[in-house]
Formats: sequence, structure tokens, C-alpha cells
Amino acid sequence: MKMTESSVVSDVKNMLKPELRSFLLARGITVTGYNMSQLREHAIKASEMKLPVLSQKDDAIDSFKKRYTIALKDRVINFPFVCDVSLKSWTYDLSCMPDIVCADMFVHLLSNAQWTADRTECYKQERGYRLFKCNHISAVQCHALPEDHMYIRAKCLRETLQSEKRYFVWCMTDSNGTIKSAGCECTADDGGCKHVVALLLSLVGWSERHTDRNTATCTDVQCLWDKPRRESKL
Repeated sequence: MKMTESSVVSDVKNMLKPELRSFLLARGITVTGYNMSQLREHAIKASEMKLPVLSQKDDAIDSFKKRYTIALKDRVINFPFVCDVSLKSWTYDLSCMPDIVCADMFVHLLSNAQWTADRTECYKQERGYRLFKCNHISAVQCHALPEDHMYIRAKCLRETLQSEKRYFVWCMTDSNGTIKSAGCECTADDGGCKHVVALLLSLVGWSERHTDRNTATCTDVQCLWDKPRRESKL
């Protein structure tokens, strides 16, 4: 069924940077030098003007789609993207969230975000580490996915311009805490930006504080996101 103009505009408003970039390039519109808000504004105007697709899709969108695709032994699964409206079971109860350890974060940054071994060794010098130490992560929610996977999303207070809207940041894990992918709505999103690092470190810290969340004593109480009461070991 053909999408209405209003539905196209609605989809554009939910797009993140790679999707906006692909949307604009396919319609012959330059994307160089524009921030996230400007890209979205141009995309909304393009959809309202019903500009036709002139070229093949940008390779960046295929790379972006890999973030919500997993390969199993017998098949490949494409999950809905973390912003998809079909995901209706988001919860602040984190009792089912898997334990995430530093090793999980480092493996993701090395294999999915092209960090070097030297950079991971010096992670405490990263700006994402400072965001984590200053408790910039909040509003953490999770959503169960098929095949024992899970989305985790949160908001990250900006390093500067803190009165501006907080960044949407997310990751996908399996039941063992392995980070399958991650992302952010900032312009530097590559799966390992400072906001993603802040989220992953915060999840590691939260797992350390709530190691007993699946015991019988916790079953009647929701395990909600909280700020550390004492200095983290990280």
C-alpha cells in the first residue's frame, strides 16, 4: 500500500543519521556539513515536496542495517530497528537484563567500532568515561527480542549544551551480555561514540550493583535504573 505524505514525514522524524543521509542522497541532496537537526529538516522538506528517488541507495545504510541483523547457525534475522514503532513492550524493569562486563564492552569496541587495542587500554582517558563518571546516563529501558536478544535504550546528557535535548543511545545484547551492536543519534555515531561508551560503562556498573536482581528476594520488586551510591570499581 502506498505510503501517505504524513506517514513519510513521520518516518523521517524517527530516522537516525545514516537513514537521513541515505534518504537525502537518494534524492540528489547534499549531506556534507549539516548537523542532525539540519539533515532532518532537509529530509522533511524533501518528503513534503515529494522529491523522487534519483539514485541507488547509499552504502552507509547497508552498514547501518547490519547493526540490527544477527546471524544464527541456520538463518539470518533482521530485527526491527530500536526506534521502530512496532516495539511496544519497553520496560523500566531491568531485572531480565543480562550481566554486562567490561570485556563485553571492549570486544564490541574492538570488533564493531574499530577501536584499537591501545585505545581500549586507555579508555579512562576517553570523554565517554567522563560522561559515565558524571552519571550522564538516565531513563534506561529494555525490550526483549526473539532468539534471546534484547535492546537497551537510554538518554545521555550532553557533554556541553546540557540544556539541549538529551541524546538517544542504545545497544543490542544477547542473553550472555555480549554486545551485538550499539548506536547513538549524535553526528559522530559509529557504534562507539562517547555517548555509547558512557552507556556501556554505565551498564557494566549497574550489573555490578545488581548482581542479585534475579534471586528470589528480588522477584517482587522492579529493578529500576539507579545512580551509584559509592565509587565505581571501573
